[in-house]
Amino acid sequence: MTARRLLAVAGLIVSLAITPCVHAATGDGTAAIQAGHEALRQDNPTAAKSHFEQALSRLSGHNRQDRRAALLGLGHAAFWLQDYRAAERAYREALTLAETREERAPILPKLARTLSVLDRPRAALVLLAETETSSLEAAIEKSRACLLLDREVCAAQALEPHAQVVSPATASGWLDAEYLKQRDEMNRRLARTALAEVEFARDSDGLHSRRLELAARFQNGVAAPAAPGDSVWKAFWQVGGSTETLRDGHGAAHVSEAYGQIRKNLNHEIPFRLRLGGGQFGDWDYTWGAFDTAYRPSDTGGFSFNAESGAVKTVTSLQNRITLDTVTLGGDHRLGELGVGALAFYRQHFSDGNDRDGTVLRINFDPHAFPEQNLSLRFQIYARRFRSEQTVSHGYFNPREFHEEVVKLFLSRRLSADWSVHGMVGAGRQVVDQDPSYPLSTEVGAQGRLPGGMRTELKAGYGDASGLGSSGNHYHRSYANAFLFIPF
Repeated sequence: MTARRLLAVAGLIVSLAITPCVHAATGDGTAAIQAGHEALRQDNPTAAKSHFEQALSRLSGHNRQDRRAALLGLGHAAFWLQDYRAAERAYREALTLAETREERAPILPKLARTLSVLDRPRAALVLLAETETSSLEAAIEKSRACLLLDREVCAAQALEPHAQVVSPATASGWLDAEYLKQRDEMNRRLARTALAEVEFARDSDGLHSRRLELAARFQNGVAAPAAPGDSVWKAFWQVGGSTETLRDGHGAAHVSEAYGQIRKNLNHEIPFRLRLGGGQFGDWDYTWGAFDTAYRPSDTGGFSFNAESGAVKTVTSLQNRITLDTVTLGGDHRLGELGVGALAFYRQHFSDGNDRDGTVLRINFDPHAFPEQNLSLRFQIYARRFRSEQTVSHGYFNPREFHEEVVKLFLSRRLSADWSVHGMVGAGRQVVDQDPSYPLSTEVGAQGRLPGGMRTELKAGYGDASGLGSSGNHYHRSYANAFLFIPF
């Protein structure tokens, strides 16, 4: 027997020996996929994730359809467990196994939703451009991404084709419920809304303050090609007024203000907001305002600009008619999977002739989730530094040099579909003209929905870090605040 014939016989024997093993492995992989889907139906994403991972380890690279099904299941389970980066990896690998438009269509909305949760809505919209928004799931995810970018018109246009198909009376299943939830959020953004805010505060300098603000928010639009995909260019308006009373050992101050505000998107990358108003303290009438805009060409970072002017609201500063102008230029950039870093530089000018230059650094780490407890936590590193050209003070905090470095822990927990609570604890170090101290801060709050479409936000806190109205080290302030949003 020749060598070539011997090799052929040996190859036949090996293939016959391997074939049952391959079929067994494929069968085991298919069984694991079925077990994973059964675990999902039983609301057990942890077990489902394990089954899908087993399926992938057993399926060969040539079994494209089963591997794609296992990866889709793995992405679903990981998303359920709030492991969004694992979900993104699974969905992206599933896309590499999809050879036709029809095979890609069910994967794209799921990956888009994951990207939106990871604060990458622009990338989500790029993906969704490949698929038809006639798909209910694609329409939901396009609306979600648009709302994250404050593009309410885009969100409305994505959902509108399905308005006659899905209603509270006919809704069945998770997808219909998600559509109604997204539609409610869009309607809330577009609705005329009355706002009420009340705040009480007191500090270690003996200052007691209370503030009440009432406002109305509405929107209008005119036909204009504002941006691709937005056939109507909306402007969001807000008008309001506030009254504030401050009392300390030197007297009392009653301040009244009124304002108007417009918010608009110049295009997809450049939003802006302008607020102008006037105020009155005794026989002093003053104007105040704020303008901010940003340029965000991608999800990875951008630049921001802010300018504002107004009265310094301490009793002594109001009596001396001190105003403050501030200009801030900043930028932020995503630091891979770590989080987002932001750096800002600001220049302040006080009407008493004092000028101040400062910097602010923030690093917001991505949150870590505990799905079984509906709990999420994240950390922030915050640093601020400024230097004043003059040390003469007319009622506001004004050291020559100041810097602080703080680490904050944020906790949030969802109690139900309508209510969630949050808390914050911060600790760090501050130095006022070379005099160090170690401030602490805490805050607790809740937000949720009320009957009639109303929403509320409540918070209370304590802190001893120095601010514009403080007296320096060992200063502390406590406060309570409530918002009420009423559609009309």
